[in-house]
Amino acid sequence: MSFIAAVLILNLDTADAFIAFANLLNKPCQRGIFTLYSKSFPLDLACRVWDVFCRDGEEFLFRTALGVLRLYQDVLTAMDFIHMAQFLTRLPDLIPPEQLFQHIAAVHMTSRNRKWAQVLQTLTEQKKSGARLSGAEALS
Repeated sequence: MSFIAAVLILNLDTADAFIAFANLLNKPCQRGIFTLYSKSFPLDLACRVWDVFCRDGEEFLFRTALGVLRLYQDVLTAMDFIHMAQFLTRLPDLIPPEQLFQHIAAVHMTSRNRKWAQVLQTLTEQKKSGARLSGAEALS
């Protein structure tokens, strides 16, 4: 996570970097994804991904993962699981940004004709209602 903080400090004043970092930490399900992109992408590409993420939201992080898989699908399908994991942990230093962003743009995230934001909102509401139900059960 320190790498993410460093990128924020490089691009924002101290107070804004702190606020942005605190906001990122308030989304625990995405902490692993933040670290993944920060450490596996070259710095300039990681910064571009974070810029678009800040503009477009969580969906972009998942589209980026699928874009990476599409970009390297020929290489990955020729590898065994261990080598795939090693490859995806540290991607090549010369990732062609234009090609990556073309693959990302080609990803359309829908589920049963619903956009990603709608699916995420439904899951969040279900989680909240489940938590309230659990709390109510504990009181009875």
